[in-house]
Amino acid sequence: MKLDKDRAWVKLRPTFNMQWNIRPEWCCSELKNYMGSVSSTTDNKLGIVMEYLSGSGFVEGYGVVEDYAK
Repeated sequence: MKLDKDRAWVKLRPTFNMQWNIRPEWCCSELKNYMGSVSSTTDNKLGIVMEYLSGSGFVEGYGVVEDYAK
């Protein structure tokens, strides 16, 4: 994956900081807008989003998943 080459991701990624537990719908919407149609998005974008969503911010125990589940 070329994270640093995808300018849209480099710009979008920091906007998620401290936002998932406050406005998860907005975060999901922004990810959807970034990816576009899953059937036509690039493998690079899919990889970036998969890596991001499987990162430590979404591991149970870090607060985000637990806070949203309440």
